[in-house]
This record gives sequence, C-alpha cells and structure tokens, in this order.
Amino acid sequence: MKRISLFLVLLLTVLVAPRASALTAKADNTVSYNENTSDNAFFAGNIVDVNSKIDGLGFTAGNSVIVKGKSDYGFVAGNSINISNYETKDLFVAGSTINISDTKVRAIYAAGNIITIQSDATTVYAGGNNVTLNGTYEDLYVDAEEFNFKGTVKGKLVINDDCKVNVEEGAKIATTETYKGTSKSDEDFQDKLSALVAFAIVGRIVSKVLHFINILIIGFLFILLFKKTVKKIENTKGGAGFIFAKFGFGLLALLFVPVLSIILLITGFASALGVISLVLYGLALYLGEIIGTLYVAKLLFSKMNNYLRYFLVLLILSVISIIPILGGL
Repeated sequence: MKRISLFLVLLLTVLVAPRASALTAKADNTVSYNENTSDNAFFAGNIVDVNSKIDGLGFTAGNSVIVKGKSDYGFVAGNSINISNYETKDLFVAGSTINISDTKVRAIYAAGNIITIQSDATTVYAGGNNVTLNGTYEDLYVDAEEFNFKGTVKGKLVINDDCKVNVEEGAKIATTETYKGTSKSDEDFQDKLSALVAFAIVGRIVSKVLHFINILIIGFLFILLFKKTVKKIENTKGGAGFIFAKFGFGLLALLFVPVLSIILLITGFASALGVISLVLYGLALYLGEIIGTLYVAKLLFSKMNNYLRYFLVLLILSVISIIPILGGL
C-alpha cells in the first residue's frame, strides 16, 4: 500500500510539474489574466483580456479579445480583437475586426475583414476587406478592397491594382508597386503563412516530446516499484487473437467509461462514483500506455535490459504517433 501511495504521488508530480514549467494556460468563458509569466502562454475563451509580460510565445484566442503587455512572439485570433500597448518581435493576427495601436513590433501579419493599425512597424502584411494604416513603415504589403493610409512608407507599398486607395494629405509613400487583382499572392506573405503551418507542426512535435518524457519517467518508476507486475507482463503469452481481444476490450472501455461517468455526474445519481471513475479512467490511460509499451518491448527486445527496451519502444511509438492518421490509430 505504501508503494502504491508513493507511486501515485510521484505520478501526479511528474504529470503536473513538466507542464507547469513549460506552459501557462487558461481557458474559460471569461478569461482575465494580468500576471507575468516566464513560460509560453495559451489563453482561450469567449471574452479574453490579457495584460501580461510573457517570457515566451503568447497565444490568445476568443470571441472578444483584448491583448496588452509583452511576449517574444504574439499570436492572436478572434472575432473582435484589440491590441494596444504591446511589445513583441512579430505579431500574427486573424479575425473579423482588428484594431492595433501603440505597439512596439518588428513585423505585423494581419488577416481579417476590417483592419486598423495605428502603430509603427518595420513591415506590415495586411489582407482584408477594409485596411487602414497610420504609422511609419519600411515596407507595406496590402491586399484589400479599400485601403486608407496616413503615415510614411520609406520603402515600397505593394498593393493589388483593383483596390480603392485613399491617401490622406501629408502621407508619404516612397514607391508604389501594384499587381493584378488578388490572384497574385505576395510571396513573402505566403512564406509567413507557411511558417505558421510549420509552427503548428513544430508545436505538435514539442507536445509529443513532453508526453514522451512524462511517460518515460513514469514508466521507469513503474519498473522500479512494481517488479512483480513487470515480471507478469513479461511472462504473458498470446498470439494475434490475444492482442486483438485486449485491443477490443480496451477500445470499448475507452469509449464507454467516460460516457457512463458523465451520465452519473449529470443525473446526480452516484455522482461520487462518476468522479472516481473519471479519475481512475485518466490514470488507466497512462498505465495502459506503460503496460502496453512494456509488453511490446518484451516481444521485440527479449534479451535487453527492461529500462533500455522500454525506452526504445516508447521512442519508436512516439515517432509513429506523429504520423497523421497512423499516429491517431
């Protein structure tokens, strides 16, 4: 009993600690966050108000979004977006109505319906129905139906030739280049969109790496504390039928246990049992992965040390899990 208690404490420590050290996250209907953090940060909700100094990447998404403060790179998505008094290297924004003002930023990449930027930047890439800019820029790349400008472009303005352009008195544009309609996309803009896709892929890989580390540490603890159980797993024999039978039973449990637990919680009947079953369900997901990995490791590397073969098989499975479709299966 003492070993089980020790293992559960260590399990919770391993599950919580890596996430706390690598990520600050908050999601709710209304999110208000005004604390500084040394981690990457993710905020999501219906109404999101963030005023924080983030020593990492800052991700914010919601229906109505207000962002202030600082981050290494800023990623914001929503319906109504207001960004002000904000400092970042590059700012990526997508939404319906976008307002950006008083920011210290190197480059802005904005896509939306109505975009208003009242802030200086080195480069701005903006695509939308109505785009308004007021600031000092090196270069501007715009794709819009209507473009309103009051400010200074030291380098060049690149814009679609069917755009209605309104340049206010006093504005200065060194060079203007046009391209035909919106069929010719700006290569730099496309490169940045590709970079966003690449970033999403990298984020998936990073999450897999963190998960790999978690399961590796928990697995090592399992091997260390439960030697008899590990021995039973090693001595388990069975062919393809045995494996598929276990897989089928596990799949049924995976689908029906959470459904049953939620029903118990909603109806109020045996709600405590519903909470307990959800906790055990989450624990079983981790233990199931460990036990399955140990079983496969024994099949593939029967002569090898327990720790080493567990590490190798977990690494192989983690790499496979990144592959679309196959990884999910």
